[in-house]
Amino acid sequence: MFLKQILINLQMRRWTFLKHSRAPGLSQIMIKDSLPTDLEKCEDEPIQRPGVVQPHGVMLVLSGEEFLIKNVSENAGDIFAMTPEEMIGSSVIDVLAEENRESLVEAIDWKLPSHTVPLRVTVKAKDGPKDYDGSVHLSGDDLILELENGREIEKRSNAVDRSVKHHFDLTARTLRLISRSQSNEEAAEVVCQELKAFTGYDRVMLYQFSEEGHGHVVAEAREQNLEPFLGLRYPASDIPKNARELYVRNFIRSIPDVNAQPVSLLPEHPNLDMSDCSLRAVSPFHIRYLQNMGVAASMSISLIEDGKLWGLIACHHYDGPHHLSATMRVSCVHFGLVVSAQLKIAARSFAATNLARRKARMSDLIRAFSTGEKVGETISMKQKEFLDLFCVDGLVFWNGEDWHREGATPSDEICEAIRGKVFQGRVQSLVAFESLSSVLSGIDLTDCPVCGMMGIWCSEDWLLLFFRKEFVYEVRWGGDPRGTKDATGVLTPRNSFREWKETVSGKCRPWSEQDHEIADELQTILAGYVLRQRAHLERLNHELESRSKEIEQFAYTVSHDLKSPLVTITGWIDATKEDLESGDLDEVRFALSRIEGAASRMGNLIEDLLDFSRIGRVTGKREHVDLSDLMERLKQDYTFQLSDCGAELVIDEPLGQIYGYPIEIQRAIENLVSNAIRHGCTRPDAKIVVNSLKVVGGRKVTVTDSGDGIAPEHHERIFELFNRLDPRTEGTGVGLASVAKVAQLHRGDCGVESVPGEGATFWIRFGNWSDK
Repeated sequence: MFLKQILINLQMRRWTFLKHSRAPGLSQIMIKDSLPTDLEKCEDEPIQRPGVVQPHGVMLVLSGEEFLIKNVSENAGDIFAMTPEEMIGSSVIDVLAEENRESLVEAIDWKLPSHTVPLRVTVKAKDGPKDYDGSVHLSGDDLILELENGREIEKRSNAVDRSVKHHFDLTARTLRLISRSQSNEEAAEVVCQELKAFTGYDRVMLYQFSEEGHGHVVAEAREQNLEPFLGLRYPASDIPKNARELYVRNFIRSIPDVNAQPVSLLPEHPNLDMSDCSLRAVSPFHIRYLQNMGVAASMSISLIEDGKLWGLIACHHYDGPHHLSATMRVSCVHFGLVVSAQLKIAARSFAATNLARRKARMSDLIRAFSTGEKVGETISMKQKEFLDLFCVDGLVFWNGEDWHREGATPSDEICEAIRGKVFQGRVQSLVAFESLSSVLSGIDLTDCPVCGMMGIWCSEDWLLLFFRKEFVYEVRWGGDPRGTKDATGVLTPRNSFREWKETVSGKCRPWSEQDHEIADELQTILAGYVLRQRAHLERLNHELESRSKEIEQFAYTVSHDLKSPLVTITGWIDATKEDLESGDLDEVRFALSRIEGAASRMGNLIEDLLDFSRIGRVTGKREHVDLSDLMERLKQDYTFQLSDCGAELVIDEPLGQIYGYPIEIQRAIENLVSNAIRHGCTRPDAKIVVNSLKVVGGRKVTVTDSGDGIAPEHHERIFELFNRLDPRTEGTGVGLASVAKVAQLHRGDCGVESVPGEGATFWIRFGNWSDK
């Protein structure tokens, strides 16, 4: 602090030296009103450089490190002991009380923004020291010091001021009430009611901008004798682009007295940028606008999100000037920053709740697709539910052949035009239009019962269209938005702000962001179902082709293999007849045994064929099958067969589980084990080892034997129906073919790995079920 005081004293000495070389006195400069009043030129008006200031405060423009007074508002003589002419060229310290020098230098060094707590500055006034609210702004190479007399303001009849405690109470209460609100409109009304009570304005409105820049009064608090503005809209020209840019930079705009005459700067400084200044004079065009509305004082608070102006809190007073102290305006700025964020959070919360409800309804619809019905059939059955979900009047579904419709829809010809013109060449596209005429030029839409469309396109033979009827509505403007012209034909601010209605037609109700989000999610889900159905059809076609080949082979083999025992039986029957005639009973007994053997083989073959034909047709429910339990049962079942061939069945635990059809899984593994017992136990101390391991895409079960092995050229052929490597061996040639069919049923495959003389390893892979 001591070092800082030394630096300040040194700087004061420089100011003391320089003040004797100040510029000579200047005469008062008259204000030149050269600003445009033509509405069409309003956006070009240099409103940030008016060259004049509002008269309820004093502005000083300082330059250089010495902070010499370069310009001063012409009303400075009303409060300072020095005249404006005497102040030009002086150090600002010459007009301030000694105790404020350090705080002012700190504020200048920190370059505090306009929405911070104002400085309490004591100036050398005519009748002694007086306290003023001060703020400092940087404008190019200049520093601007604004002074407002807070105490004088408090004495005025319409003045309003509040303490810091009131400010925090206001913000806390408003946030609490917003959190309890049930809608965006209710939350916005809370903001208006609370701010009106805090500031004392006659009317407080929350004004929201559309994408086109038009304003919409979404909430209002007013005195009972005032005409309501709630629901009215105002054209974008009411707040032109240059004004919007200033609202983003300077969060509050206060005009305590609309009818007050501005004061000029001495000397004239038309290029001074006053964007951050609260005393910046008001555009003559805006003054006329407010006067036409009967407004005597106004204040606007910016509502900003991510650097974008999305709305304003507009305050109007009608019964004379209405002054708010600098401290209170800072409270309003902070209030605006907080409630802007809170209103957006509340809006997102309301939107998220509504979106969640709609998604829950969509989930109920989507579950209908998991019942196994085709997508098109499900949509046809749930058309009314889809109409409610999207709040539409009609729905059309194209399945590649026909148009299926529900509710108000266009003709097939118009639907074909949409499919050809809108979706031509698109892949999985989502489009939405509020007017069909905008995309169907040259198509007669005279008798079309709908106006707008949202379409979901997933493939050449899959298209879902939602339609809405024309939405004719009235826009309530605050006066004729086209403006009025004066006697010379120049477009001027409106003289009347009475409600002016405009009828809007030719479009449907707009498609909201939620509509797009729901449709986009629906498209993704349905596209997945369509792709899965397409894959399912391809799999069915492949299976059908395999079945056709299988049937051909089956018919040929059955006719051959069943014919063989029949020929045997027929031959031995003839022999039996001869033996009976000759009385040779021993030969009869022998012939009957051969007939019995042939009949048994035929019975076994027929039974195996019946079992083979049932695979995939009578399957029951899919379940988890514990392979260890299954093998323990099979080991007990094959106890005698294993003992007869002198083999040992080894189960390599743990085997894990398979999800599938229990009967078919047992059939496949049982066939592999029985095949190993019959053909893989040709050596002493033979072993049959059963193993299981997880592999990519499923689980693989292997059965390894100690037999003679299989030549590579037979590895694929042995899984074909009725194929046996050695016709003399026991079996029907159906067992391994059944294994292949069970593998196919479980989305897997099978095979054998073997080298002649070294045994064989038969395996089957059970695939994972994606629809488990």
